[in-house]
Amino acid sequence: MIDGYVFGTISINGDTFNNDVEARWNGDVLKWKRKDPHSISLSDLEPALGQSPEVIYLGTGYDGTVRINEGVADGLKEKNIELIANKTNLITQEFNIAVYSKKKAIGLFCLN
Repeated sequence: MIDGYVFGTISINGDTFNNDVEARWNGDVLKWKRKDPHSISLSDLEPALGQSPEVIYLGTGYDGTVRINEGVADGLKEKNIELIANKTNLITQEFNIAVYSKKKAIGLFCLN
């Protein structure tokens, strides 16, 4: 699934992306747009939530400086969706493990 990540660039299934992405367990990759590039709100996750994933992996950027707003964890918990967040280079590895384990996982990755 995720072949590699370096600051500003991610490779998924042989394709290279230079923008934030949403990667789905089924191999779909979409451009991920957020209202604020420095934070993640529950509304930023709407397209992913529409897929009813078991787990969402949030990549908080190269240095892990993208903030996850209050309410995101609780909002996902209410929908019985597990949230796992970390720096993007670390969370991509965890996402791959989930996908290879056949979990209905979605990864939302901030690349900078």
